Amino acid sequence: LCYDRMNPGLTITSICNPVHETEDEHHSGSNARIIARPCQGGASFLSPEPTSIKIYLADGRLAYSGMLQKGDNRIELDQGVYFWRAGKQSGRIAVR
Repeated sequence: LCYDRMNPGLTITSICNPVHETEDEHHSGSNARIIARPCQGGASFLSPEPTSIKIYLADGRLAYSGMLQKGDNRIELDQGVYFWRAGKQSGRIAVR
């Protein structure tokens, strides 16, 4: 919420792009999308092409940085909620 001095009412400003969700993946980006799914001991990323990926902890610290190969890629992660960016796509994933 932002306060506008010229207009004493409140103005709502979105500072984040919405994330589109399905049951087992969270992503936004191009049509050739990366599918992220939690798996035993980490996360699985199905990528249509090789691309770099960075995975962040909820507090913003970098948890993983590397390359996704075309196809299925398993990345070991501890339990928690992570935010990821791969190419022009980004999302979140919960590892249990």
